Amino acid sequence: MRENAPPRLVQVVSDLCIFGATADSDQLQKLIRFHDKQRRFPRSALLTDPGALERALQTRIPYYITIVQARQLERLGAETTSPTEKLEIAASNYLKDNVLTRINEDADLAQVRAQVGALAQRALTALAALDERAARTGNKQLVADHVAANWPPPGEAPMFVWNANIGLGFVSRDDVFASPKANVWLWRSARYQRAIYSLDYWRGVTDCEQGDVVQLEELAFG
Repeated sequence: MRENAPPRLVQVVSDLCIFGATADSDQLQKLIRFHDKQRRFPRSALLTDPGALERALQTRIPYYITIVQARQLERLGAETTSPTEKLEIAASNYLKDNVLTRINEDADLAQVRAQVGALAQRALTALAALDERAARTGNKQLVADHVAANWPPPGEAPMFVWNANIGLGFVSRDDVFASPKANVWLWRSARYQRAIYSLDYWRGVTDCEQGDVVQLEELAFG
């Protein structure tokens, strides 16, 4: 560190190396600014989604950048990214960081997700985010009743299902009793509940409309 610091900041660097602190706060702030302007890090460590930011700015971002450069790029991205693109970025990040991690651990979940269309996959990501938020904040509902009313009833197992008051769930063929009774594996707890549910009170995820999916995404990521 001492070798890279300019002569005017050598003393404060020495203080930090020897004592772990410095009494000169002004010099410390100058050292921080110097560090942020000069030290380079992998862009993935500083930017939320480098690829999406490159597409939004239509420019190539170096693989190693400074903290100052990262702040400038994020600010430019926020100024040039449309609300729709922001939703897409947020949903993509949540899918990658949360949904796929859970689904790829379970062959049944992965198989059913792969079989549904792109709109249903987007709906699953939004519902998973809404479910997580409801569990975290203690909200009673994922969405308002009038939003849930736009969605179709469940189809045939295996399938993803959801209930505005209970959350996102999954029903395998073995979970179905005399229709419409079924066990439901709940996303938020990753386990079955003791209750047997009536699927008449659940919504399906397939056969969804574009506008309804966007509405869920806006509620989840807007």
